[in-house]
Amino acid sequence: MSASREANGKSKARNRNRIGPFRRRPRQRSAPSSTASAVDDQKLDWLELGIPAASGMAFEAARNKALAAGVPVMEVKDGAVYRVDASGSRALVKRIASARPVKLGTKIKLR
Repeated sequence: MSASREANGKSKARNRNRIGPFRRRPRQRSAPSSTASAVDDQKLDWLELGIPAASGMAFEAARNKALAAGVPVMEVKDGAVYRVDASGSRALVKRIASARPVKLGTKIKLR
């Protein structure tokens, strides 16, 4: 270090902020304000709207990956479970009961 840097105190101040050779101390963060919280809630709501589309794309990608690897997948269509091979052939595995409509808030007791 040069004598001029030590004389004006810049190098000492720089070294004071370092914990290791290259890291600095974390900054103190202030508590979030109510407007920051409202913005975060709006952003979170917006992000949550994309979850169904993202899960659908992830499911389709996993299905395609399994079929490409030659692994059969199960598929529900028209009240039945089918086994689908990589060639696209379907084999009926089992007939299932159709989905029943349920009103929001209804409790269903399982056996």
